[in-house]
Amino acid sequence: PESLSIETEEWSARLTWPSVEDEFFSHYVVYRETQNGPQKVGETQETFFFESPLDSATEYLYRVVAVSIDDIESDAVVGKATTLEATRPPLEVEVLEMEDIFSNTYKIYESDGIADVRIINNTPGTIAKLKVSFFIKDFMDLPSEVELEELEPKGTRELTLKAVFNNRILAITEDTPVQVEISLCHYRNQEPCTFSKSLSLNVFEKHRLSWDVKERFATFVTPKDPVILEFARSVVTQYPEISDPLRQGGVLFDALGIVGLTYLPDPSNPYQMTSGQTDYIDYIQYPRETLQRRSGDCDDLVGLYSAMHESLGVRTMVLETPGHMFMMFDSTLPVEKKPEGMGAMFVEYEGTLWIPVEVTLVGSPFLKAWETAAESVEQYKESGLGMMDIRSSWEGFKPASLPAFAWRPETVLREDIDAKYSDLARLDKIRLRLLGNAYYEVLKDRPDDVEALLQLAILAAEEGE
Repeated sequence: PESLSIETEEWSARLTWPSVEDEFFSHYVVYRETQNGPQKVGETQETFFFESPLDSATEYLYRVVAVSIDDIESDAVVGKATTLEATRPPLEVEVLEMEDIFSNTYKIYESDGIADVRIINNTPGTIAKLKVSFFIKDFMDLPSEVELEELEPKGTRELTLKAVFNNRILAITEDTPVQVEISLCHYRNQEPCTFSKSLSLNVFEKHRLSWDVKERFATFVTPKDPVILEFARSVVTQYPEISDPLRQGGVLFDALGIVGLTYLPDPSNPYQMTSGQTDYIDYIQYPRETLQRRSGDCDDLVGLYSAMHESLGVRTMVLETPGHMFMMFDSTLPVEKKPEGMGAMFVEYEGTLWIPVEVTLVGSPFLKAWETAAESVEQYKESGLGMMDIRSSWEGFKPASLPAFAWRPETVLREDIDAKYSDLARLDKIRLRLLGNAYYEVLKDRPDDVEALLQLAILAAEEGE
C-alpha cells in the first residue's frame, strides 16, 4: 500500500489504505508495534482493518503489508495514531440488585444467586470469552464465575451472580461489613484485560432474620441437631405404648414444662412488632439455645417444638395471626375420623387432621395449649390466618448446619411428667374417640349393633382401656 490513514476512538482504531492492483496479490497483513516488536493483529483482503478494544489515550504504531500468492510480503506502510481520552471505562458493571447476606441461609446463594448485574460494553468491538466473577475474601474459597461467549459492540447483558460460601461465614458473632469484588476479565492478543468494581455489604450473624421472606424461618427449625433429636427421643421412648403423633405431641409439650421452659417476649423487638416490618432484622434463637436458656419469644418456642416433632418424622406447619406465631402438627388421622362435637379442635389440611398448639402456654397442660390455639384458628380462619409448611420451606431454606455442642439438658423422667400433668389419660380417650368415630356413628342409630360394639371393644383393648 502507498499510504495509511488511521481514525481512532477511545478504545478502537480504524485503518484504511488504497488497494494494491497486482495480479499476484493475495491479501494484506496488519502489524502493531509492541514491546516485543511487531505483532501480527490481523489479515484481510479488504482495504480497511478495525481493532478493538485498545487502551484509551495511548499511542499505537501500525504497519500494513501486501502479501503475494507465493507468500512474499511487500514493504510496509507505517502509520501512527493516539486513541482518544476515555470518559468511561471500556467495560462497566452496574449492580441492579444485591442484598445483605444472611449467614444462616448461606447455601441458598449457590442456587438462587446473590446479585443481579448488568455488564456494559462501551467499545465498538465485540468482546469474546468474557468472565464475570464475584468474590468475598475470607468467606469464599474461590470466586464464582459466569462466562459470556460474546458481548456485542455497545451491547449490554444482564446476569445473576452466585456465591459459594465456606463454613467460616457461620462463625461470625456479630453483623460484619465486608468488601465485595466483581471482576470482568477477557483476553486481548493473549494478554488479560481486567476491570473490577468493589462494593460493601453486610453479613448478618446466624441469628438474624428478615421477615420479608417468611420461609426463611424454616432454617431455624433444626430436627437433626443432636441436642433436639436426643431430647425428643429420650422423652417418647419412656412411653413405649404410644407411637401416634397426638399423644407423643402431648408428652413432648409437657416435658418442656418439666424442663422449666417459659415464654419470654423479646423486650427490644417482640414478634408482634417485627413480623409486620419486612425491612426489620429480627433476632431468632436456635432450638438448642431456647432449650438451654429455658425461655424464648413465640417464634423461638415454635422453632423448638416444631424441631422436636420433625425429629420424630412428624410434619409441622407455622400458623400466624396478626402479630403472633404458633404452630400445628399432623396427627396423620384422616379427616373422616373427626368426631362430632370436636371439629373445632382440629385443622383439616391435605386430607388429615392437624392439631394446633399455642406454644407460649408452655408449662400449662398440653390440652390447654391445644384448645387455646384452636380458638385462635377459629377466630382468624376467614381472615388473617397465615400458614407456612416447614418442609416446603426447607426446599429453599434448609436447616442450618450448626457446630458441635457439648451441652445437653437434664433427662426428663416419665414419673415427673405423669405426676404434674394428666394430659395422657385424656389424650387416650380422645384418640379412642377418633379411631372409633365410625362405630360411634353406627351406634347412634343402632345402639345394639354387635359389630360396632365389638370393634370398639377391640380398640379399647388395644389402647389399654
